[in-house]
Amino acid sequence: MTSSKIKAIEKFSTALCVLLISAVVAIFFAPGLRIGFLWDDWSFITLLVKLDLGEYLRFFFDPRVQFIWYRPMFGVMWLAEYTLFGADPFGFHVVWMLLHLLNGLLLFALVRRLSHHPWLALLSALFFVTLPTISWVAMWPIEPQNEATAFALAATWFWIAYLERARARDYLRALLFYCLALMTKETSIVLPAVLLGIEIILLRRPFRVFDLFRRYALFGFAGLTLIAFDLRSITYGVSTRQVGYSAGSHLAPNLIKYLTELVVPWSINPVADQILALGIYAFAGWSAWRKKNRALVFLGLVALVTLLPVIPFPKPQSRYLYAPALAFAIAAAMLVVWLAQNRRRVAVWSIGLLVALFLIGNGLRIDEAAALYASMSLDERAVFRAIRQRHPTFPPGTYIYFINTYIDSLEGMFLGRYGKTIAVGSVQSHVSPDLRAHPHPLIIYLDEQERPIEIPVAPTFDARAAPPLPVNFNAAIQLARFDLASARVQPGEYLAAIFYLQSLENTDRDYTIFVHLVDAAGNQIAGADAQMATRSLRASDQWKHGAVLPIDANTPPGNYAIRVGFYDRATGERLPMVDANGQSFGDAVTIETIYVGK
Repeated sequence: MTSSKIKAIEKFSTALCVLLISAVVAIFFAPGLRIGFLWDDWSFITLLVKLDLGEYLRFFFDPRVQFIWYRPMFGVMWLAEYTLFGADPFGFHVVWMLLHLLNGLLLFALVRRLSHHPWLALLSALFFVTLPTISWVAMWPIEPQNEATAFALAATWFWIAYLERARARDYLRALLFYCLALMTKETSIVLPAVLLGIEIILLRRPFRVFDLFRRYALFGFAGLTLIAFDLRSITYGVSTRQVGYSAGSHLAPNLIKYLTELVVPWSINPVADQILALGIYAFAGWSAWRKKNRALVFLGLVALVTLLPVIPFPKPQSRYLYAPALAFAIAAAMLVVWLAQNRRRVAVWSIGLLVALFLIGNGLRIDEAAALYASMSLDERAVFRAIRQRHPTFPPGTYIYFINTYIDSLEGMFLGRYGKTIAVGSVQSHVSPDLRAHPHPLIIYLDEQERPIEIPVAPTFDARAAPPLPVNFNAAIQLARFDLASARVQPGEYLAAIFYLQSLENTDRDYTIFVHLVDAAGNQIAGADAQMATRSLRASDQWKHGAVLPIDANTPPGNYAIRVGFYDRATGERLPMVDANGQSFGDAVTIETIYVGK
């Protein structure tokens, strides 16, 4: 057979492999396209709607204004998707599925280039793209790991080309993609260790310290620059050791859990999973030692190195297995190829059947996960959906203020649907609202069934507090001011109030705030008590409390008052108000006059 025919056959087989991998990803992940945005996705929609282009780019590229992590390329990806698709989640999910497919194809190309074994490359890619433990990464646009992995795999491809041909352009391309990976996900910082392993273990190049320093110096400089940017950012990222990211007793259990989930993607139970994982690792170690299999040694080191940046987090998450899963997929494919090469023909067909069943089972698990996430996304939008049905449009200048719920997701939903001509706030927001600074303020209260109740805001109110605010309660809490939706409310409707509070000192207990509507004789007509996490507050911390009092339809018309104070739920003892000299003079602020009636 001539060389031209051999090349034609190789191209045809490669095309078939690419087509097969693409078909598997399209079929398995098609259910994920119906998932809407979920959780943190909405925070990006909020940024994209509220910020102009310059503000948005500065937010992601300037580490001095970043407060979550330094991932500018991830922000660029979201900007590009939003430019193409707006706030339609379908397009975002298509892009994330295609990124997952790209990683599978890059893995196929890398394994084939290094091993010259098409079956090994094909199985590696198929195992990787169908692993259920990492499928969420391909279905959740806010997760940057598949984008970072694509950059890392591209950098690996050009690094191998550089090692083979020593061309400067391949070196620069590898360095460029490494920098892009760093700017997408900080865990990519370990990639030079993987590249070094390819060079020393797989390609068996000599270990010369000066040559290695010359080749990897720029990679090290890029990594140190990222660390500097992360440290400069006011971030929850890995460099600041926040949210529990630190060395400690949790490292070993986390590593064991990750290593177990890596090789046992179908969980049985924790004990059985660990026993099975131990057996798999023992077999792999024995094989690497007995056969002097450098590839297995390399894959084991890759799995460990890529896990190192994530094990200090206090709680393991399977999505962090995305990069380590590359090593597992190749190792699993090596086992299948070895079994096929060392068994009779009938066994080869049996192995093929097992592989097919494994892939189908993975597909079923991915479909189950997609259905679960789609249901969660639908539930998350329930409040917004109910309001949207009542209000196809809102007039420009509308300010929607949620008095008893977080708005992390809701703000993105409203801005994505109505645009930045409206604003959204909440008592949990750090920004204090000025309801009447907006032309069309609207308070929304979620009742016990999570149904949104709309409470209109009157242009003004004339209720006054006695004693005048601010007032200190037991030198622990200060009631600084208050706001009312209206000082007039009809029977059968809701009275909404917002209280602005400040902690005056550290405390070792949680206090309960009471907000009672009382008549002229002091009888309680309506009330709302709420436990407050004051023990977690520090002196000078400020916060807000929203109270909604449902007024019974049979309430007689007339003047009423609101009484506000605090008590210790454990003892029932109220906190006294104190003056500048520390003298007590009562235990409740009275706000009057509240009129109930038409």
